[in-house]
Parts: sequence; C-alpha cells; structure tokens
Amino acid sequence: MKGDRLGLAPTGYFNQAYDDIVVEKYDNETGRVDFLKPLVTYHWGSPVSTAAKYNGVDIRGEVLILNRNIKVIGD
Repeated sequence: MKGDRLGLAPTGYFNQAYDDIVVEKYDNETGRVDFLKPLVTYHWGSPVSTAAKYNGVDIRGEVLILNRNIKVIGD
C-alpha cells in the first residue's frame, strides 16, 4: 500500500545487507512494488523453498511491514 514502510531482510552472508524503504506505488494485479528511493543492497529470492538444495535451510528473502500491525488468523 502506498506509504507503507517495509524492511527487506538480508539474503546473503552479510547480516547488514538489509533495506528500510517506503512504498511509492503498488500494483495489486501484478504484485509490482515501486519505492520512493532505490534499494541500497542487492536482494534475491525464489518462488519456492530452497530447503531441498541447502540441507533444509530456506533462504528466500523476507519482507517486513514496519508501520502497521498484521493479524494472522488460522484454523
């Protein structure tokens, strides 16, 4: 959502390779997100788990919403 503050966790070995960014535009149809400023570090990800390739470790990127609460309600 426009104006949301997001955190992108590191996706490599350097634990300081994170980004703290603000959403400028979000397309609900495609999932594309544009930011107010460019990312400082490189991030990579995979649409599926990497656990089978890395002895059970899933190293996909994590995205955090930093400016509002999210409720996850399951059965």
